[in-house]
Amino acid sequence: SLAAMIASTDCASTFSPFLPKVQDAWDFLMFRGQSRSFRLVLREASLDENCLKFLHQQASDLRNSQRLSKILVRQAKAPGHALIDDHIVDFLRLNQSSLKELTLTPEFDAVIGAYTIHPSLLQVLPELQQLECLTLEKFHLGDESTVESLAQYFFGDNPPPNLKHLALRNCVLNRDATLALSKAFKSFGKLEKSSLHGVEIPSLELLNTITTSLAESPSALQHLELISMEFTMESLASLAHLINEQHSMHTLELDWNYNLFHEAASTFACRSDLHLFVKAVSSHPSLRELQMSECSISGDTLAPLLHGLEDNKILKVLQLGCNRDLTINRNWLDSLAKLKHLESLDLSDSLPRILSPAQQNIFLGALRRNFSLTQCDAHWTGLNRHQIEAILSRNKDLSKVQKFCSSTVTTSASWPLVLTHVGANGGGESSAVHCFLKAKLEDVIALGRQLH
Repeated sequence: SLAAMIASTDCASTFSPFLPKVQDAWDFLMFRGQSRSFRLVLREASLDENCLKFLHQQASDLRNSQRLSKILVRQAKAPGHALIDDHIVDFLRLNQSSLKELTLTPEFDAVIGAYTIHPSLLQVLPELQQLECLTLEKFHLGDESTVESLAQYFFGDNPPPNLKHLALRNCVLNRDATLALSKAFKSFGKLEKSSLHGVEIPSLELLNTITTSLAESPSALQHLELISMEFTMESLASLAHLINEQHSMHTLELDWNYNLFHEAASTFACRSDLHLFVKAVSSHPSLRELQMSECSISGDTLAPLLHGLEDNKILKVLQLGCNRDLTINRNWLDSLAKLKHLESLDLSDSLPRILSPAQQNIFLGALRRNFSLTQCDAHWTGLNRHQIEAILSRNKDLSKVQKFCSSTVTTSASWPLVLTHVGANGGGESSAVHCFLKAKLEDVIALGRQLH
């Protein structure tokens, strides 16, 4: 039987049963695939030789119609798996003109205690010239043949001309593989997104080499994930350099780097590197979202970061969840109150779950003085979420007023329009903003009567 998931890329519906026959999967694909691109997930553990032979026979039709654009191949131990590998390679070759996204997840080799993949699946990569997204999961990039195959793909006669997204997830790299990857980042010209998630690299020095190569990449990176990469305080300077050099980046994810800000404000050298990082973030021309969940951020670290963002007009989303060293501190809360453009702040599971009334009042007082935040996640903390929501609701109303007034000349005649706009868009006649504007309207009317 074929365990397959066939999902249209331009609609929300997903068809994911365990189909009893390959023919059923094919009929469904053809029934739904009049003008759409599809994702076909092949799980080798559920594919026998006959299944792949059938797909191989139909592959030319898919190639000609350019319907198959995404393939996920997950290998697992199965009888005659080398033969199955050959069928998968043929299947990829026959769809090379339409294939845009490919994910490879290798099998676990108990002998070496790591995940490996059949060399033929890597050797076919240079032939996939239309590939835009390549994801490698659980690769052990330490054996010579694997590194050689990837090096041939990245730097051979036919390097990937259209690759926009390269992702490595839970991979293990040795020194040669790390240097090869660094060289690859410097050679890519169209990369828009890079995802490194849980990649094991031999040393911090080599990890910083990766960061430097990303900074020097000719690509205009827009989205960068450096998640669970074991960065430390000593990486802040190289990360600052990366942020400064990639001017088009709008999203940076640094989650689960547990030691990134550990005691970052304790020594002069660390404070200097922290200053470089804060300056890079606060002055970046396009960075709209910064994620730093579970990075050991304390109040002493957060205070200079928020202070640096006080005049920043670009950053809209700041995620700081699971930073359990964070406490109620007037230093960072005073800066929070002065933020003018930040719209979303995540503090979930970052503050103590039991807070005194005085601590509650300090936080809520700072939040009341902030007029830009419309989202603040305070789950798993001791903060009163109902009071937080009331403040955020006020800010949402203000946002609506600002948008309306920016497109309308706010004369005395336009105040009734502002009132109507706020009430019709969720503000409600009982909202604080609505009451404030109503009072202003009454003042305007009274002033008009006096003038007449």
